[in-house]
Amino acid sequence: MAGLKGYSYDTVSLRKIQKDKYVLSSDIMAKIGREELNSQMRDVLSNNGKVYFILQKKEVCGVVIMKFEKHLASEFELEDDKAKTEEKKTDAFGSKVMDKAVEVGSKNKKEMDKAVAANAYKLENLYLSEELTGKEDVIRDDLIEELKSAIAFSNLEIKVIIWGEYIIADKTIGKAGESAIAIGICLGLAVGVLYGIVIDNLSLGMCLGVSIGMLLGTAYYGKAKRK
Repeated sequence: MAGLKGYSYDTVSLRKIQKDKYVLSSDIMAKIGREELNSQMRDVLSNNGKVYFILQKKEVCGVVIMKFEKHLASEFELEDDKAKTEEKKTDAFGSKVMDKAVEVGSKNKKEMDKAVAANAYKLENLYLSEELTGKEDVIRDDLIEELKSAIAFSNLEIKVIIWGEYIIADKTIGKAGESAIAIGICLGLAVGVLYGIVIDNLSLGMCLGVSIGMLLGTAYYGKAKRK
């Protein structure tokens, strides 16, 4: 990505850990043993989490471990616009972060429906080479975009990303936004069926409808997120 020249991101799977053929940089090996790293990654991936390698050519110079956590919508509430523009925080890395998008435990907001899931990806561990240390904010922003894309096609009811003091939430949290893709598919199918009748090819119309529906639903879901 644009922020890290000479580096690339790679999604880690359980199969890749099982093969155990990836190459760790000396900086990473000095911070954590290979067996312990494999154990951490395996545990997180087995419980719906995410793991990313930051590669320089084929050498792993960074490892980002994101844990999946179950939460309820009532645990997160959107702060008002005035507070959002005025309040800033500093994360564990000492760099300026984006305006808070979520306030936890607000006393001035109406309590949301406790039955609505608002699960989260939370940063569990971050291992970086000496050269990448100090670029945590760039890595964070890059991977948040990656996670948001993955969430759009997930059925895990994930609405929140927690990265240290950074908390980012779907602005539709506690509302009907989680069904955006399903609604889009339904609308697309309706259009597709009508088109199929017109061209006397219902199967083609339905296939086209599903494609249109996925695009509409994903576009809406993406716009429903904010930082």
